[in-house]
Amino acid sequence: MFPTNNDNELSHFTAHLFRENSGKMIAVLSKRFGIDKIDDVTDVVQDSFEAALTKWKYGNLPENPSAWLMQVAKNKMINKLKAANHQRVTLTDHFYGIDISSEPTETEIADSQLRLLFFFCKLELSPKKKILLTLYFLCGFGYAEIANALLMQEEAVKKTITRSKELLKSFHSTLEDENLLSQIHQEELYLILYLMFNEGYKTTRSANGLNTDLCYEAIRLTKLILSENNYAEAGALLALMFFNVARFPARIDEEKSWIPLKEQNRELWNKELILEGFYYLDLVQKKTTALNSYYLEALIASIHCSHSSYEQTDWRKIAFLYHQLEKLKPSSGTVVLNRMMAESHYEPASSLIQQIGERESFFMKGNPYLLYLCKAYLFQKDNQIHAALHFYQMALNLVKSVMDEKYIRLQMKKLLDTGSHSN
Repeated sequence: MFPTNNDNELSHFTAHLFRENSGKMIAVLSKRFGIDKIDDVTDVVQDSFEAALTKWKYGNLPENPSAWLMQVAKNKMINKLKAANHQRVTLTDHFYGIDISSEPTETEIADSQLRLLFFFCKLELSPKKKILLTLYFLCGFGYAEIANALLMQEEAVKKTITRSKELLKSFHSTLEDENLLSQIHQEELYLILYLMFNEGYKTTRSANGLNTDLCYEAIRLTKLILSENNYAEAGALLALMFFNVARFPARIDEEKSWIPLKEQNRELWNKELILEGFYYLDLVQKKTTALNSYYLEALIASIHCSHSSYEQTDWRKIAFLYHQLEKLKPSSGTVVLNRMMAESHYEPASSLIQQIGERESFFMKGNPYLLYLCKAYLFQKDNQIHAALHFYQMALNLVKSVMDEKYIRLQMKKLLDTGSHSN
């Protein structure tokens, strides 16, 4: 359904189209015109969305907005090249064997996105910079979202992107190279898709909390990789994604606040998506016995999805799997905290609080926000209300999203109500 002439509705509609199409447009145009022109491509894609806002505000909506945007961006790119005198360009010219006048097929769009993903992964840059470029050009992430996903300062993200654009301008290459996949480091490819999904799973973009478009886009790209190469990691990553997506209908209440796992209505969990998760988990188990972090996380998610209630959950098995995950990620404080949260269901909270205190500096190097939330939870379980409130407040001071703020304030209110009733 198209928006009305209301400017807010039109802006929301166009923003949705940007999330859905910008990465596809950049990938296709970079493939057709050359990766060295990706900076120009990014500019014309942005210009095309601005043109859409101007033109569509008077009700001139095309039947196929995505195709309209692609055509406008392509024409703007041709005009840009003509004006810069890079080369003579006409609609009958061919770049790398592709007719630039043709409308891209779904197959070309998918192939272009994968090739751009592979290209970034094979660049001689640090892993973080490769991920940063992919999130910016292919996934449509803004500076703030990238900074949050990669735990960087926003200014550092801007500088890295600016420098990388200059690098790519001198990179005379084609995305048609059939050896792209064999040249990449697979771990970085999966990490990009994992981060992409996580940003949708708990988005920093809006107050809505979830960005299902981003999650399903990550799933779609991961499926394409699996179908071509059958990597065990891709199957495990898909299983993890499906188990998490299945819980979306039960994660947010009517007040736009997070619903804790313990309070979620499991009848709302999507059973078909859970079955899809088990399909990929079984696929991985048939293909390899090697452990990887995505497989362990998928197993943990599968345990949650296998129980009809929070109380019946096998927390000892979950804690065991987190122990295995710690061996693969020894520097991750988040993994250790998650393991302790699982252990708190059968171990004294006071003992776990003491363990955290003994490794406080280790946890502070990671994400202090999660550390404070974990401590608040454990002190709450230990009936130390004042201490729990203190650490909820510490977490509140670091909160980055409206929904997280709502969640923490609700937990604090519950604690205060409990304290007043006990007096």
